[in-house]
This record gives sequence, structure tokens and C-alpha cells, in this order.
Amino acid sequence: MRRILSVLALMAASPLHAWEAMPAEDLAGRTVRYADAVQTFAPNGQTVYTTDSPSRGNWRAQGGQYCSAWPPSDRWDCYGLEREGDRIRFIAKDGSTTEGKIE
Repeated sequence: MRRILSVLALMAASPLHAWEAMPAEDLAGRTVRYADAVQTFAPNGQTVYTTDSPSRGNWRAQGGQYCSAWPPSDRWDCYGLEREGDRIRFIAKDGSTTEGKIE
């Protein structure tokens, strides 16, 4: 019994964080910093992904997902979004993820 109470006390003292679904519309006007890049999401549907030089594309919310197209291609790829505090992750159709921090 004492062991159970100790575990419960530790759990209560530690904040529990969990990834939660995030609607893509919440990206509008935001900036996300990745390990080696920064991406901005303008409310007008333009996005800029910057590493050494900027790459300009378009983004939109579709069915709750983040979708993007990067010229010269006109193909739209969509990703699920999850958020945990100021952390965000993009989830591809194959289940792979890319994580960043919302600024």
C-alpha cells in the first residue's frame, strides 16, 4: 500500500503532458522553429521555410490537416497536427513525424 501511495504522490507532483490534436487553422500567423530551420505561416496562405535560404510555398487547412504545396510542383501534401505545450508535430500519412516549437 505504501508503494502505491508513493507512486501516486510522484504522479501528482509531475505535470502530465500529452499530445493533443491541433487544428491546422491555428497555424495562421505563427512561426515554427525546427532543429535546423524556421517556417512561417501567413494568414493569406503563404508559407516560408528557411534554412540557409528561404523556400516559398502555399499552405491551407483542409479537413483539420495542414496541407502544403511547394512550387514548381502543384501537388498538395497533407499532415495531421498535434501539440503539446509549445511543441508541435506534423504527422505524415506513413506515420513519420517532424517536430518543432511554436514561437
